[in-house]
Amino acid sequence: MKLTVANVFGTLHLNFVFVFVFVFVFYIKLMNVKKEVIIGFLVGLIANTIGTLLYILLFSNFSIKETYQAAVTQGHVGSLLALGAILNLVAFFGFLKLKRNERAKGVLIATMLTAFIILYYKVF
Repeated sequence: MKLTVANVFGTLHLNFVFVFVFVFVFYIKLMNVKKEVIIGFLVGLIANTIGTLLYILLFSNFSIKETYQAAVTQGHVGSLLALGAILNLVAFFGFLKLKRNERAKGVLIATMLTAFIILYYKVF
């Protein structure tokens, strides 16, 4: 095989295509991981909201609005959020059981965000 300009540029073009495909596949995998974490984060927020609402509906004699207003005036909003976050355990261990570790990370991030919000309500 002769060393010509066409052969060199053809080889470089082929190498560029392989590198491009590799980078593209890596990017897609990375975006898929980010998407899975975001899905887990949203599931964690939804589970926390549903858990808080279920706690209010099951254990309060007042409406949701009245219970929330009473919690704000008495300084128990953090406690309501903490009791609602118990439902995140179900989502977290459910994702681990299904081998959806990235989604479980998202639920964990949502739980940590809830913990920081609780800390804010307890301190300020």
